[in-house]
Amino acid sequence: MKKINFALAAILAVGTANAAIISGDTQSYGPTATDFSGLPVSLAGYDGLSGTLIGVILTMTGHIDTQYNASNDSAQSGQLLGANTTSTMSLFFGAVGVVTAIPVTSLTGAPYIVPAISAVTNYGSLATGENSNSATFNTPNPLIAAFISGPVSFTVNSSTITFSSTTGGNVAVGQSTVGSGTAHVDFIVADTGEIPEPASLALIGGGLTGLAYLLRRRKAA
Repeated sequence: MKKINFALAAILAVGTANAAIISGDTQSYGPTATDFSGLPVSLAGYDGLSGTLIGVILTMTGHIDTQYNASNDSAQSGQLLGANTTSTMSLFFGAVGVVTAIPVTSLTGAPYIVPAISAVTNYGSLATGENSNSATFNTPNPLIAAFISGPVSFTVNSSTITFSSTTGGNVAVGQSTVGSGTAHVDFIVADTGEIPEPASLALIGGGLTGLAYLLRRRKAA
């Protein structure tokens, strides 16, 4: 009897918690000068037509365009050796940061000569940088409930930091940065089709074979 029960268990042990991922809304923000705070972004809610919403995936893409500049008020020429700008862009749901992207740009073509007694001059071509990140949220969660109810409002905050290195003279370095990006939602929906995976089909087949073998042995006995 134990062997027959085991064979039956093999047939029944097929997962039914399948899920489908449905691409949702994408909205852009910017371009705007960094740093910025409370930039509004709204994503459309789930229409409910494809099944029960059990989770969402939020993906954020951050992008920055940075122009570096330098000046030198010394009688001696100096050099701009390099510069690096990092912009931390975070998507907020209410007061909670839900996903963060950190684009980074670096000055290309350095080192640059900064002549003596020179005014502010731009160096290098416009440097660009991009990065994306995502986070998954499952029920129960206020974010899931909000997408069921309708459009969901978010805000984006950006904090930008620049590091630079110079040598000689009295070189001062600055930068101007414009930030932009996108917010995107994917919906995780319970799949009512429940199509067995190949591994599940193999498990069912093995269970049926074992059950038939055990029944034949019992009949022969």
